[in-house]
Amino acid sequence: MDFANLENILKTSLLLLSDSIVSDMNSNNSNSSSKLASSLTVDTFGTAELVGGSLSGEDYWKFFDKGRKPGKMPPISPIEKWVKNKGIDVSAWAIAKSIAKKGTKGTNIFTDNIDRFEKELEKSAFDALFKDLDSELDKIIKDANNTKV
Repeated sequence: MDFANLENILKTSLLLLSDSIVSDMNSNNSNSSSKLASSLTVDTFGTAELVGGSLSGEDYWKFFDKGRKPGKMPPISPIEKWVKNKGIDVSAWAIAKSIAKKGTKGTNIFTDNIDRFEKELEKSAFDALFKDLDSELDKIIKDANNTKV
């Protein structure tokens, strides 16, 4: 079966999700290096039986979104880059030590946007699926009418 409408809706929705996340990152002033925002990519796929998609980006997106619990010291080099991008005069080692001791608070930008987009995608995905099913039924009926017994 051809899921062209469903795959198109999924791709469009994931691109809108990515744009919304980047917009919120910019509004929240949490996009200093633009590295995470520019790493976001959308991929969709469709087969005769399945349609799927993904939004992916730099591995640290989960810490950006949910924060980090106290524990081990994080790598210092990304913090050095962050300090440089922010233009602040502070020790990256001291920040890493503080993160290890206190953890960090997340932004929930990914979670909030995904929650909102899941609700919006649900209806449009059903509509697209029904269009794909209707198209498939039309093909079956047409083939049946053209088949001689």
